[in-house]
Amino acid sequence: MFREWKPFDQGGREDLENWLKKNSNVGLVIIDTFQKVRPAEQHGKSSYPQDYQAITIFKDIADEYRVPILLIHHLRKMPAADPFEKISGSTGLTGAADTNMVLTRDRANADAVLHVTGRDVEEMELALNFSKETCRWRVLGDAALYRTSDERKEIMGLLVEHPKGLSPKEIAEMLGRSPDSTRHLLLNMKDASQLITMGGGPRTKYLLPG
Repeated sequence: MFREWKPFDQGGREDLENWLKKNSNVGLVIIDTFQKVRPAEQHGKSSYPQDYQAITIFKDIADEYRVPILLIHHLRKMPAADPFEKISGSTGLTGAADTNMVLTRDRANADAVLHVTGRDVEEMELALNFSKETCRWRVLGDAALYRTSDERKEIMGLLVEHPKGLSPKEIAEMLGRSPDSTRHLLLNMKDASQLITMGGGPRTKYLLPG
């Protein structure tokens, strides 16, 4: 890991290519943040071609050395109907990249949605949950399925904390709910592919898919 890197118009590109030549087994390059190393913008010129060319530099390196490059970039603070419109800069950035991903979440909320689109990937929205204990994001599944009732969110949040699964009785007791209504809701969530089961009969446990 390197804490500093030259901008790509000041020797940074050459340094990265030389490093990749010496380390041919690299599986992923992460640059945090893109703004720190991108070539300086030329005032008076349109932002679109400059943004497009800036991303193309990294794409060319990725293609030549057959290594994926993940660029971390900032989002605008203003709201937008399309999450990809929140990416700071012109559409030249998203147009040149093979894949774009936007992570959105409300402040102080452990749940988030990862929006993904690109040339060679299926467009999707994934529901995520952040664990303070492990400092990692966990994929909960399709965001469309996760955008649901508060009761279902409570169950899914509980199962995030108990990845080995819980029985309907345990879930009902932990949430202070009726065992019968909880069992009925769990079956509906399973039918909607929000949950999977392990075991059978009275030993059945529910857990999150994946």
